[in-house]
Amino acid sequence: IMTGLYKEIRRLVATDNQGTAYKLQQKANRVITILKYYNYPAALRAALGFLGFECGDPRLPAVAFDKSKLENMKSELMEAGFEEITSM
Repeated sequence: IMTGLYKEIRRLVATDNQGTAYKLQQKANRVITILKYYNYPAALRAALGFLGFECGDPRLPAVAFDKSKLENMKSELMEAGFEEITSM
């Protein structure tokens, strides 16, 4: 979900702009940390839903995302710059 961000990080490193690349890596790390907190596989499916890709529930034995936590996760992701990151 963050392929554009990682491509930009790679481009920045190749052009000797490590400082900016590091800041972008920190943003990516924040998004990943949030997804891990909310059970990464299920949270990733929910995050893809924010981007318009409805993935449905996973097959067993994986557990579905707890819908009661959806707004909290979305709020945290938006604070972390999720929209900006995924639009790169």
